[in-house]
Amino acid sequence: MKQVIKLMLFVVVVLALITGCKKAKTSPQFSAGTGSYVFNGTSVNTKDTLAPDPFSGGKDVTMWPATGDKDLVFVYNMPAQGSGTFPLTDGTSQSSVYILGHNGQINFSSTGAPSDILTKTGTNTFTFSCTVADDSNPGNTYTLTGSGSY
Repeated sequence: MKQVIKLMLFVVVVLALITGCKKAKTSPQFSAGTGSYVFNGTSVNTKDTLAPDPFSGGKDVTMWPATGDKDLVFVYNMPAQGSGTFPLTDGTSQSSVYILGHNGQINFSSTGAPSDILTKTGTNTFTFSCTVADDSNPGNTYTLTGSGSY
């Protein structure tokens, strides 16, 4: 009898957990804007999306190509300030501002050179200019510039 009571109690607890863990009926909303970037002389128009960063607690901007291309640029830890110039790092610190991306067969990241900067031109607008390195062959570097809104 005690086992039946324990089993029934277990079933009630499991059902309560399942009921309490149902997915929300609405998806989270992310802001979206537009932008463009130039990677090693090739221009790409983008749709920019701001999303929370679960690792650093900041916000990340994803620059999705406006067409069917698969070339992406990610700005990690977008500064919250409405204006200012911020150095881009090589991404060794999760809390710093840095860029990662994929362009064709090249996965790249900002190098952290002194000239690698991101400038906030408004609360939700930005420009950037940096040298990025091929992640599989860091000796190969490319110029990346761009701007966007989110």
